[in-house]
Amino acid sequence: MNELKILFLSIIISLPIIAKASSMNIHSFNQDVNTIAGMYEYKLNENFAALDTQINKWNNPEERDQDGLWKLLSTTHWGGCYGSHWQESLQFYQKWLKFNPESAGAATAESRCWIDAAWAIRGGKYNPSDDPVAMNIFTPRIEKAEQILKDSKKFSASNPLWYLLYLDLAISTKRDDKFIESIFNEGITKFPSFQELYFLMTKHWAARSGEKANWQKVNEVINQAVTLTSNSDGISNYARLYSWIAYRQSLELNIFQDGLISWPKMRESYEDLVRRYPSPNNLNDFAVYACRAGDKSTYLTIRAEIQEHVLSTRWPSNYSMDVCDHMFM
Repeated sequence: MNELKILFLSIIISLPIIAKASSMNIHSFNQDVNTIAGMYEYKLNENFAALDTQINKWNNPEERDQDGLWKLLSTTHWGGCYGSHWQESLQFYQKWLKFNPESAGAATAESRCWIDAAWAIRGGKYNPSDDPVAMNIFTPRIEKAEQILKDSKKFSASNPLWYLLYLDLAISTKRDDKFIESIFNEGITKFPSFQELYFLMTKHWAARSGEKANWQKVNEVINQAVTLTSNSDGISNYARLYSWIAYRQSLELNIFQDGLISWPKMRESYEDLVRRYPSPNNLNDFAVYACRAGDKSTYLTIRAEIQEHVLSTRWPSNYSMDVCDHMFM
């Protein structure tokens, strides 16, 4: 157990590094590490009841962080398995599931653990090895993860993390579009305001390099998201989702020229987003895209607002604040 405590503490310290280097989405990493650290404390003390209570509390579209994201997303930063101690983490999740056989948190965490262990064998999702030995280990682990999801659906699908995990598994293992869309549609029907489901679907249609991206499909998903989340989020998810998908693309991609993004529409969406959630992350992102769109007036306005809250990690190297200031100041 001492080794497991050391592992959890080391992950807390390295969370920002993990978020950038792994398959975790940098946009969903909340700056408030205290929230995540609190969940680790429950894990260290094996307080399974507290873990279930917290996850159930966060399974609510009104439970948002300072950026306007579901707090439930923070559980994805401790619910997986990393490094050589993954089997110890797995045993923890299995012990949790024995404590509460209908714990959505425990079931999804165990499934994700098998997924992480599977992709680790192949070197990650984005540059996977097809070595036969690796594949012989990868395949049964992915199958195990999927079977856990299937077996737990009756009680776990009441939580959007179940759909998030299954959709990610289906996309990363290149299932057919019909199967992927069936999971997505079922998920957004039950949880229409869970933004991450729309983001995963846009990832499916837009490769990281931007090559062979189906921008028409991306646009359809984002417009669908805006429509289905309008009651809770207004028009803010147009900017949020397009920013997320653009963040993944190569630096050479001109998102306003090569994609289908409308800057006037994105600017209006960002204005709505920062009215609702004026966090440093959102304001920095707004400034970045004003710069990328060549909107001097908007850039200078937002630039003044973030004077003391500049976050360099939000700025791509080819549109750093230094570059943008030289363009407009």
